[in-house]
Amino acid sequence: MRNIIEVLGTLRVDPVISREIFADTYLKIVAFLEYDVDYTVLDIESLLFWLNALDMLHAGFDMGIATEDVTLLNKILEKGYTEKGFVTNEHRFLVIAQKI
Repeated sequence: MRNIIEVLGTLRVDPVISREIFADTYLKIVAFLEYDVDYTVLDIESLLFWLNALDMLHAGFDMGIATEDVTLLNKILEKGYTEKGFVTNEHRFLVIAQKI
């Protein structure tokens, strides 16, 4: 959600998960993948619902602030609006580990 995070100025530097987390565990990493999932939101009501439903711990910011501030919400829209609707992404991690 880089286009949203840039507007809020809360760009997270540290990744949520890393290979190092598993170093002192009884797990062997079989696969470790990072990928992006694009989201397209077609109307403002859905965008507000989605922003309010974000998990604050993983998103790295409190979207309640943005949904209550029209100026901030307009800046968010400017960063991600296309002819298809509002487009953003979610960066995800997939870890497959095996107990050793």
